[in-house]
Parts: sequence; C-alpha cells; structure tokens
Amino acid sequence: MGLTWRDPLYMDAGMEKKINRIRWRLEHGAGSFRLYLVTISTSPGIVSAAELKQRVIRRRLPMIVGVAGSYEDALDRVQDMLADALAATGTPDIRKYLENRQE
Repeated sequence: MGLTWRDPLYMDAGMEKKINRIRWRLEHGAGSFRLYLVTISTSPGIVSAAELKQRVIRRRLPMIVGVAGSYEDALDRVQDMLADALAATGTPDIRKYLENRQE
C-alpha cells in the first residue's frame, strides 16, 4: 500500500524543487532522518519520515498534507494550514478546509 498525498502540499520554501525526489524516496522506503511529514486524519499530526521504516506506521499513516525539514518547520506548516482554514471558512477545521480546497 502506497502513501497517500494531498496536493498541493504545504511545504518549506526550499522543498519545491526537491519534492518529486522526496516523494520517490519515501514511496520506495528510502526514509529520511531530516524530514517531517504533516498528516491529517481527524486533526493534524507530525511524523518523522524515519518512522516510515516501520511497516505498521507506513500502513496506518494518514494522508500527507505537508512536508518540512524540521519539527519546528512542520509546526509552522500546521499554523499556516490553521490560518488558511480560519481565513477561508471562519472555523479552525483544517480537515474540512483541505477537503474543500482539493479539486
């Protein structure tokens, strides 16, 4: 089972050029110790990409909505999502905002 990605991703400024390589590495189990994934199920979560080496984590990982180079940057991406959700819908419901933003 592959990873589920939501486009467009929230990511650090320097990652736009590398995102295809990052996706390929994560999809093929290459992992990365300096990468954090922002996921969304009922609420946002932050997972180290190194944890994807564990099969149980990989199978149960919720949809990936953001990529960051550090934990602090991942928190910033969650704050960006929250600000966008509040501006667009008037509520802090990030999941609903992302579902409506998609396609």
